[in-house]
This record gives sequence, structure tokens and C-alpha cells, in this order.
Amino acid sequence: MFTDRLGPPTKPIISGYVAERQLSVGDVLELGCTAGLPSDAVVWYRVAVFQERRLSSNCTTTTTGAGNDVVSTCRLTIVVQPEDNAAVYKCTATYSTASLMSSIRLTVLCELFLW
Repeated sequence: MFTDRLGPPTKPIISGYVAERQLSVGDVLELGCTAGLPSDAVVWYRVAVFQERRLSSNCTTTTTGAGNDVVSTCRLTIVVQPEDNAAVYKCTATYSTASLMSSIRLTVLCELFLW
């Protein structure tokens, strides 16, 4: 599914958000990041305004299919805030030979206050 036993691993797959989807403040966003194994780690990060922060997520490892392919899925729940507009959420899977990354950029609709 994610790795060919004879080939290199592939980028992790992010689920739960479609590009250009507009979110509102207070929305609950549930993201998933799935990576094939063997991987040493699957980690979520938030990148905004020149600051990258590692995020806490709920990760599970499962065996699937007749070939006993092993995949790791890390779930991240976000309550959308105004500062999430244009923030990048990225998932990195680290393997023995490389680190591979997938990312999404959020679009958050915020109220505009004019004085």
C-alpha cells in the first residue's frame, strides 16, 4: 500500500482536509497522517510566521492485507483559531533512509472589524 518491499517508502498521506476548503473560527478539524513502515517516527508540525512547533498527536500502528503491510496513522485534532489562517500543518515520516513530508495550508474565514 505505502511501501514496496523492494523499493523506497512513499510520502505520508494526509486526510481530513481538502485544499482551499474554507474553515471558520471554532471549527473542529480532524486530520490523519498515514505512512508506511518501517518508519522510525511519524510527527505533526505547525508552521506559521517563521515558527515551527511539534504537535502532540494520537498515533497507532496496524498490520493490513495478506502481505502483512504495516502502516502508522497519527491523528491530530485542531480547534480552528484566527491565527490558523495560512498556517501550514505538515506530517513527517522518518525512515532509515530518508524523511518524507506532506503538508496542507489552512484557509480560515475571520470577521473583519472596521473602526
